[in-house]
Amino acid sequence: MKNFKVLTLAVLAMLSVSNAAYAEVPLLQTTDYVGISFWITSMGMLAATVFFFFERGSVTTAWRLPVTVAGLVTGIAFVNYIDCQ
Repeated sequence: MKNFKVLTLAVLAMLSVSNAAYAEVPLLQTTDYVGISFWITSMGMLAATVFFFFERGSVTTAWRLPVTVAGLVTGIAFVNYIDCQ
């Protein structure tokens, strides 16, 4: 439960930092299909990051490092994609 709280706070901090600079500009228009698909992909990367870190403890020892690396890669990609907007 403690890990979940820390992860939730980290995700909220990342989202608030990335959106604070463009507060007066709307992020997505209803006709911005590229932006909407980009946003859906970004949320998928966030979900994958959370999934990999939550499931890290349920895999065998040999698979913990690859699952951790996959979580780091998707997490870094999520942060970079959010900063590009």
